[in-house]
Amino acid sequence: MRFVFTFPPHWKCDSLMRSVRNVTVDGHFGAWSGWKACSHSDGGSVGSCQCRTRACDSPSPQCGGQPCQGISVEVANCSRNGAWTPWTAWAPCSTSCGIGFQVRQRSCSNPTPRHGGRVCVGQNREERYCNEHLPCPPHVYWSAWSPWERCTVPCGGGIQSRRRTCENGNDCPGCSIEFQSCNTLPCPDLKKTTPWTPWMPVNISDNGGHYEQRFRYTCKARVPEPSLLEVGRQRIEMRYCSSDGSTGCSTDGEISFCLSSLRFFICQSAFSFSLLSSCFFSLCL
Repeated sequence: MRFVFTFPPHWKCDSLMRSVRNVTVDGHFGAWSGWKACSHSDGGSVGSCQCRTRACDSPSPQCGGQPCQGISVEVANCSRNGAWTPWTAWAPCSTSCGIGFQVRQRSCSNPTPRHGGRVCVGQNREERYCNEHLPCPPHVYWSAWSPWERCTVPCGGGIQSRRRTCENGNDCPGCSIEFQSCNTLPCPDLKKTTPWTPWMPVNISDNGGHYEQRFRYTCKARVPEPSLLEVGRQRIEMRYCSSDGSTGCSTDGEISFCLSSLRFFICQSAFSFSLLSSCFFSLCL
């Protein structure tokens, strides 16, 4: 005959079948289960995860023993739906006057979608007009430069100018006229001979007749300006005139003289000359 004894839960028997009472046993976790699909709630939306569990049964805590330390459920790879961040402030207008644009932005990072979660729906950028009622003042600008005007002199260094105008206003920066030097090469000498003076008597007599003479000058300058003229060689012609006029006047030939001193001499503009007084001359050597 065999007997079976049933002990209360807080009793256990050792190998010698001796009863043991009130032995404290701390709990320990058993092995993790395999991963399996599970769901979770995230701010009102439900997503999918991978979960595994373990039981505090190796052994279970007994007789006031400590419970298992740690988590009994592990969750990984949970999907998360994306959400927008708040809009940024509007950026400054692209223009200081006249119609422009300004933008604002947001990002799908509140949170960022992951593990198959839904992406954010909508635009991440908005644009709008700005400064519609702030017109710009008229644009002020210079016209193109005119061609250079004719030089003031043909040679010897002159000045020429060109001009421009201020469009749509009177406050353009800079100058409306510009100057530059021109025709800077030295001028060649210009020469001009005055007309002959009328015949004038000379205080010389010969066989009852008398002599007459006339003269002219050669002037030169680098520019046609009377104040810059230089008086050069003087030409004199003399002729003999009989007292009775029977033979008329005969020219003895052209005699060359140099100008020694000039009391008063004016040459008109553009080499048109007028002799206004007599001069003292000496014979050229």
